[in-house]
Amino acid sequence: MLRVGLVGCGRVAHHHVRFVKERSDACVVGVVDSVRQAADAFALKYNIPNAYQTIHELLNSSQPDVVHITTPPAYHYCQAADALRCGTHVLVEKPATLEPETLANLYELARSKHVTLCPDFIQLFHPRMLELRKIVESGVLGRVVTCEVHVGLDLSMCELREGKGTHWSFELPGGLLHNYVSHPLYLALHWTGEPRTIYTLPRSLGALPQQLTDHLDMVVEGEHATAHVVLTCGLRPFRYSVEVACEDGVVSVDFNRATVTLTRPSRLPRLVSRALGGFIDGFRVSRMAAANLISVARGKLVPYHGLRMLIDAYYSSIQRGAEPPVSEQLAIAVARAEERILNDCPKRHLDTATRPSRQVGIRQPLRILVTGATGYIGKEFVRRLCAEGYAVRALVRATSRIDDLENHGIECMFGDIRDFETVVSALEGVDVVVHLAAGLSGSADFMLTSCVHGTENLAKAAQLAGPQLRVIYISSQSVYDFATSSGRLDLNEGSPLDPQPEQRGAASMAKLKAEIVASHELDGTHPWTILRPSVVFGAGRELAPRLGFRLGNVLFCLGRRRQHLRLIHVHDLAAAIISAIRCPNLAGKVFNISHGDAITLKQYFHLLRRSGKGPKIVVYVPRLVLLVAFSILRMVGRLRGRVSGLNSRRVSYVYASTTCKAEAFRRETGWLPSRNLELQLTDDGC
Repeated sequence: MLRVGLVGCGRVAHHHVRFVKERSDACVVGVVDSVRQAADAFALKYNIPNAYQTIHELLNSSQPDVVHITTPPAYHYCQAADALRCGTHVLVEKPATLEPETLANLYELARSKHVTLCPDFIQLFHPRMLELRKIVESGVLGRVVTCEVHVGLDLSMCELREGKGTHWSFELPGGLLHNYVSHPLYLALHWTGEPRTIYTLPRSLGALPQQLTDHLDMVVEGEHATAHVVLTCGLRPFRYSVEVACEDGVVSVDFNRATVTLTRPSRLPRLVSRALGGFIDGFRVSRMAAANLISVARGKLVPYHGLRMLIDAYYSSIQRGAEPPVSEQLAIAVARAEERILNDCPKRHLDTATRPSRQVGIRQPLRILVTGATGYIGKEFVRRLCAEGYAVRALVRATSRIDDLENHGIECMFGDIRDFETVVSALEGVDVVVHLAAGLSGSADFMLTSCVHGTENLAKAAQLAGPQLRVIYISSQSVYDFATSSGRLDLNEGSPLDPQPEQRGAASMAKLKAEIVASHELDGTHPWTILRPSVVFGAGRELAPRLGFRLGNVLFCLGRRRQHLRLIHVHDLAAAIISAIRCPNLAGKVFNISHGDAITLKQYFHLLRRSGKGPKIVVYVPRLVLLVAFSILRMVGRLRGRVSGLNSRRVSYVYASTTCKAEAFRRETGWLPSRNLELQLTDDGC
């Protein structure tokens, strides 16, 4: 029975502990995290007997046989060295260390203590990669000549988007790519051997902010073969594949589809091979897809499956006293290649120093702070503010794209709305705050904290700033109660709010709870103004994808032909916010912002087809069909032990036919939409 310790309680640690607990010959005896509450919560969740704050406590008290290190890479060397000195085997996440010299030191230390070190090169042990390796290593295809590896990064990952402040991966010596370059390198160097020459072509495709390097093309000349390696954030769809070309055939793995394809010289005549080759390949892929479906249903193919296989192989090597499944030669070759490649990247780190104002043409006396200035509405609003001559300051996250803001020369302060001290600093010297910041995608916790805690921080900071500060909060008409509507609903500022927003999802709940915070300020010493815009469109944002899903030329619309849409063009919304800034008598009031023209779904799709951008066929999915589908999905969720958020209140919101006019706001400010709604929709091609 192997006694296992876990160091670090981040996202990947959950996969480690799950796979260890599947085994009958291993038990997790302790977990470590520098935040003791995180360690306690992790231990409670997985029924681990001991939680510690340092690795020394784990090593001295629980005395594990093997330690998994899943902390950020900056801590790997010290923690691995501590474990090795105690005679403990170590499985360490990639990159194993930040320099090849320190990794070599760890291997020397492991040898002196008669234990082993194994980097977590998980994709080498993915079931499909093991199939590829078996084919190639059998020799039936001859020797390896070259290989090609493509790894695409999805920057919408929660750990990159949702953390307070900048994610630690941006602070690595090689920047964000340093945390991921190990994957394509070990997949390539496994076949090429020790690199003799590496040619690196770094580029910025604009996927990362501030022109950081986000695309690497690498050509490797190794002792056994050559390789072309691509690591990119800027290409979609996100490709994750390995192709190994041998003398007598090519074998490849697509990790996204979990498929292996083998291509060998055909004995058929060329014309026949061309005619039938696609069908033969399609049959093979279809057969493997069906096998994958069965494996997923049976739990035989799971996320991070390569980690499961690597743990099996590593534990087996420990029990047999054999070499670990990842060789020292490969691990050090990868570390050396990482250093050479990342040193060739021209720009690797974010510059989070405050950008002082370079605005020209300021002619208005008020200084405006905008939160959420890099969002869809925020960008259009800031452009309008600059055109009107207002001095603007933007509070933006470090990973936000600030190109437009810098082009306008506005002052940029980096920080997070969830950090109170940052908000206090941002309010210094401003007259009006327009609060647009709201995370409405991602995890439920992120949406709630960014919307609710961010608004709470702003409320507290505004109280400290004094009564001269005005706050305009941009809410949403999603806060209204649509479930009680049976037919057409005419919204006004007195319409009831949703009493059960949590049933409509985290985004609706976050927006309503944030407005409740803002509503408490309506009667304060310096009351807020709350604006509730309709569905915003224009400036490149299309409505059609939000109304259903498209298959070819057919759009399946979740709605009714005569269902009314509540719309507001983003330019009109920006003008409305400026009108609110100019009218101090709006403090303590709530207003709907919407285009007064009424339009149905049928009329909208007719306009879309007339502009040449619409689907040829629109199928209106009946409400009953969606309710039945949701019921089936809920039953499936219950069978799998999961609680589904799909319910009738969501359906009511989707199928609600509502109209809204901004009469109260028009009377107070004189604001009107710039043009007829049909013209706006036609000109925008929406």
